[in-house]
Amino acid sequence: MGLSLQHDRGDLLRAAFEGVAYGLRVALDELRRMTPIGPSLVAVGGGARSAFWRQIFADTLEIDVVKTAVDQEAATLGAAAIAFHALKIWSDFSPIRAIHAEASRHSPRPAHRPVYQAGLAAYRLAATQQYDLSHSLARYRQGCV
Repeated sequence: MGLSLQHDRGDLLRAAFEGVAYGLRVALDELRRMTPIGPSLVAVGGGARSAFWRQIFADTLEIDVVKTAVDQEAATLGAAAIAFHALKIWSDFSPIRAIHAEASRHSPRPAHRPVYQAGLAAYRLAATQQYDLSHSLARYRQGCV
């Protein structure tokens, strides 16, 4: 949305990162509506490797984003933890907390809040308009022979 000839490769890359973050923000807001959410979230996997992206997540989601020593192995570690608990090797999941030692933390930057709130409002509006447009286009296609 809003792409023009003045935008460059960096603008497109940032828009892709922010688009993902805004999509997650919409989901997080729904989750917050249903249940209390803590003051931070743990980022794992490929995207968590990027400090740039972790900061965008912190700013967009308005929550601290923590990177731990666990990276690509998070899903495997979770499956192993469930198995260890089921086999009574672990009495609870506390060993996971020790493994997930904090490596870095990105906090929302207050100075960036107005920019990201405006971006979120535009994202929500664009999503609503895209939804409405898709229905209009579906009716149009039904009339085409």
